[in-house]
Amino acid sequence: MAMNKLFTIDFKHFYKNINFYLAMIGIVISLLIGYVIYSYETKVIELNFSRDIDLKVATLERELLVRVEVLFALQAFYDNSVTVTYDEFQNFTKVFIKRHPGIKALEWAPKVTHEQRLVEKYKSYRVDHPFIISEKSSPGQIIKANHRSLYFPVYFITPFIGNELAYGFDIISEPARKKTLFEAIETDSAVVSEPLRLVRGDSHSKEFLVFIPVYDTNKDNFIEKLKQIKGMIIGVFDIADIFKASLKKNKEIEMSIQLFDVTNEQSYLLYEEPKTVNDLQNNILNYNKMLIPLYSRQWKIIASPSLAYFAKRRTWMPYVSILLSLLVCVFLIEYIYHISRRNLELMDIRQQLEALVVTDALTGVYNKRYFNKNSEIEWRRAIRQHTALGLLMIDIDHFKLFNDTYGHQLGDVCLSNVAKIIMKTASRMTDFVCRYGGEEFTVILPDTDNVLVIAEECRLAVEALCILNEKSTVCEHITISVGAVKITPTDYYSLYEFINLADKALYQAKEKGRNQVVYYDRIKELKN
Repeated sequence: MAMNKLFTIDFKHFYKNINFYLAMIGIVISLLIGYVIYSYETKVIELNFSRDIDLKVATLERELLVRVEVLFALQAFYDNSVTVTYDEFQNFTKVFIKRHPGIKALEWAPKVTHEQRLVEKYKSYRVDHPFIISEKSSPGQIIKANHRSLYFPVYFITPFIGNELAYGFDIISEPARKKTLFEAIETDSAVVSEPLRLVRGDSHSKEFLVFIPVYDTNKDNFIEKLKQIKGMIIGVFDIADIFKASLKKNKEIEMSIQLFDVTNEQSYLLYEEPKTVNDLQNNILNYNKMLIPLYSRQWKIIASPSLAYFAKRRTWMPYVSILLSLLVCVFLIEYIYHISRRNLELMDIRQQLEALVVTDALTGVYNKRYFNKNSEIEWRRAIRQHTALGLLMIDIDHFKLFNDTYGHQLGDVCLSNVAKIIMKTASRMTDFVCRYGGEEFTVILPDTDNVLVIAEECRLAVEALCILNEKSTVCEHITISVGAVKITPTDYYSLYEFINLADKALYQAKEKGRNQVVYYDRIKELKN
């Protein structure tokens, strides 16, 4: 009886306090649901933040590559000209300066020997500024350059206003610039300098230079290259301007983004935006993202979100779920749906930006970066599958004469029309057309035996466009020369040799009079 009484008292106590127990269980479950939702939301925001940074990095990469491509256009201009006057240089470069924020100057620095300096071969083209080969003294003043056997003074510069101090400055008088210049000569490619303090009185932001050499003829070793070099094309880029132009700075400060140069395991802060954010959540998220290498330099983004970034993207759902636990599932499904849809939209935007990075803006075909990446993929696939691989190297005949006669706007239209007809001719899903250079295109043809047929169809299709080119010595219409190659790749034959063979075929097509196809069938040659 005593035991039954004890149990009766206990059950009474339980039933008396059941509302309290259920309330405690409900509070715990609601708090747990709220905590889970809050944690999930935090992870989603962090993921979105990392994707935001990925999108910004992709845009920054594209803006950098677009600006550096300007120098290659200027290099092609020099390669296709016997001499370039100051007016020609100005007219060619001022369009790029106006179009692309962040390009502070485009410069031409010819190779000048001491004997040429003494006889004053290079005279000033401006009445108000005499041309004097100069250098910077140890206190930082611009003085007349000391005697050296060789100089690379800045001779042409666009814009001139604001860059007067750079006029005549000897590039190799400063060790960092000299190192970068000689590296460009030795590698015969674009070389990006480390962050430099430039010869400009009004510049306090970090800037970098890009050097591209121009030769009379190609040579193999450094000494011969130094003898044959005509001069150096130099681009002066303001990191802050490029950064702001690419990232489209918001009015509200929601994150801190730092850009570092981490080449050779050294770290230089190139740019920081904003410079001070009081409520950064550095302990919560510090996202690192490597940029694609910018020729000789490796850059990295470090980004941290602010409290405002998180607060702006949070919802009331975690708090509502604590009070309305019975409805949490419905709200959670709707919440996940909206978050997922937003993630898909961000992924679509990212894919569009990635497509922009590998697409030539003028013609709509792939660019050289895409060619370099995917030609390697197709080469390895052909090795694995033991299939043939074709390559067309296409050049528009006398395109410079067309530009000089009809202007660059019609030249752009011509390039676009030629690219479209080539894409229409090489129309298989596996084929891809790339703009390789100014007026040069490439076509990769995987797993095909009709390389010569397609090459000839491309030539005829372009000729059939009947784009008038009166100054051409080949035909009164626009025509193309095509170098075509077919091979079954093996490990004993490199992609580099394959591309060079197509380039050689193109060269022979030009030598034989243009508007024709020169074809190499390496399969037959290997069998023979």
